[in-house]
Amino acid sequence: MYDAIIVGAGPAGNVAALRLSSKGHRVAVLDWRFDIGDKLCTGIVGTECGEAFPIPSELIYRQANSATFISPNGREFGVVS
Repeated sequence: MYDAIIVGAGPAGNVAALRLSSKGHRVAVLDWRFDIGDKLCTGIVGTECGEAFPIPSELIYRQANSATFISPNGREFGVVS
């Protein structure tokens, strides 16, 4: 028996599971993927998101201070934090 079942093992689901389990709740996390943690997108999280929803440092895989975006027609633009 679980206290919470979380559907989706992405960043939000895993943070929710971590916080609930750290308070003693029994948690199950369900995801359609066999191997979770694969990079499915850029993973870019702006500073506003990080301030509103702090991510524990042990869950951060890699940090970057710039990114280059390429549109379907090949145009590129970069951003720097």
